[in-house]
Amino acid sequence: MKKMMKHLLAALLCVSASHATTHTNKTFLMPRAPLRDKAMELSTWHTQINKKGDGLFGGSLQATGFYQSSTNQADTGRYFGAESATTTKDNTIEVVQAAAANDLFNTNIYHSAGNTSSDVAFAGTMRLNPRRDIWGVRFDYYQDFDKILNGLFFKASTVVAGVHTSMHETLENSTPIASGDNAGKTVADFFAGNLSQGLGVNQQAALAYAKIDKGHHTTDLADIDLNLGYNFVNKKNWHLGLAFTLMIPTGNTPRGEFVFEPVSGHGGSWAVGGILDSAFTLWKSDNKNKNLSLSLAVDYRFLFENTQRRTLGLIQGGEVTPHGQYFLMGKNGVSGLFPAANITTRDVEVEPGSQVEAIAALAFNCCNWTFDIGYNLYYQDREAVKVKSWQEETYAVAHNDYQAVVNNLPVAFSVTNDSVLGTAVSITDLNTKGAETPSQLSHKLYGGISYAFNHWSNPLMFGLGGGFEWKDSNAILEQWSLWGKTGISF
Repeated sequence: MKKMMKHLLAALLCVSASHATTHTNKTFLMPRAPLRDKAMELSTWHTQINKKGDGLFGGSLQATGFYQSSTNQADTGRYFGAESATTTKDNTIEVVQAAAANDLFNTNIYHSAGNTSSDVAFAGTMRLNPRRDIWGVRFDYYQDFDKILNGLFFKASTVVAGVHTSMHETLENSTPIASGDNAGKTVADFFAGNLSQGLGVNQQAALAYAKIDKGHHTTDLADIDLNLGYNFVNKKNWHLGLAFTLMIPTGNTPRGEFVFEPVSGHGGSWAVGGILDSAFTLWKSDNKNKNLSLSLAVDYRFLFENTQRRTLGLIQGGEVTPHGQYFLMGKNGVSGLFPAANITTRDVEVEPGSQVEAIAALAFNCCNWTFDIGYNLYYQDREAVKVKSWQEETYAVAHNDYQAVVNNLPVAFSVTNDSVLGTAVSITDLNTKGAETPSQLSHKLYGGISYAFNHWSNPLMFGLGGGFEWKDSNAILEQWSLWGKTGISF
């Protein structure tokens, strides 16, 4: 068995490596939600549900405390970074005085009317190492309705989760602003939303959305799963069941204020689906104190379209602009400039599509001890993002010659005269792909151990478990997790 598991792991690693993809220039990532974790749910608890006889009411409740932490920080940084001729798929955002190969000219984000980028002493490299940590308690309740119809059951699950995300950004090769009201401020101040210019020729507002600034946290009831199912085969040594699932969104909805903001659930999407679940006793000792069982389950969901607030990038001249959401823009007829994200962060329709989770696990039961080892697969469709509304002929990327004040009088921005391309940004120039989470595929190996006081009138179980999830691309978080659980049957 040990040899077989080694071969299986090696094969899965090869498959993942052959399909590995590095995504760049993204503005949003929707990670796997903590509620979607059948490894955490079923490890060792599967021995307590589907109990028969013994005068039990047919209910089983478990509470699972857990902690998860992502590990692929630099690779996730490349997801939010952008390619250039000198830094291919790097986990940085570079702001430079000159050199077209880099991500941003300093005058793209700091207005200096009439000057070229090389005239402005302002530069720096933001190195991104995003990380997500989650802790909380998962609750699962199983109730059989054998007294109504043999094999009928109901199951409900939810998670109270605290989610902390941080870009873990560091500033390198910094050249602060040398003079004026912003003297001493750095590139990091711009991305934190602390850099603006008041009334004058260089007037610009501070960054209000897609900010990169320290860490952020949310605590929520992260969605609710309701399942109604029927075990078509409901024998002591094996069962086969099918359940209908409804997921009710209760977690927070993305707001777009920060890059890699914490999301506890599925961003407000409802979902429906089905679960095919089975378990088989492969072997048992003569005295029935020991046995080996196999569990197989597939959980499919379809997540419905919903409205979220996300940051859209820019397309200029038919090409995606690296970090275009930070370029300075103007509004036709209004004096002054602002970062593009201030207006391209808006309500969009997000269609998550299909989601599949599957497990295959072996369990060795010895007296009242259970030892689990299993494999958990997770797949999520690529999202589709649609812009709900946009004001045409209104906004444009500003040319550096634009002056917001002339002869002490404000000068209204003109799309025709003051923009880089001489035309307004159309709805088709908004890079929705940058705001879409690509398809996700991950693999997890997990294990668990538990002891159940099955001789009690209400069996009580205590267990520990953990797993490691590895990625198919940098669009999914590679992470380890630990959990401890207790459950009672009645």
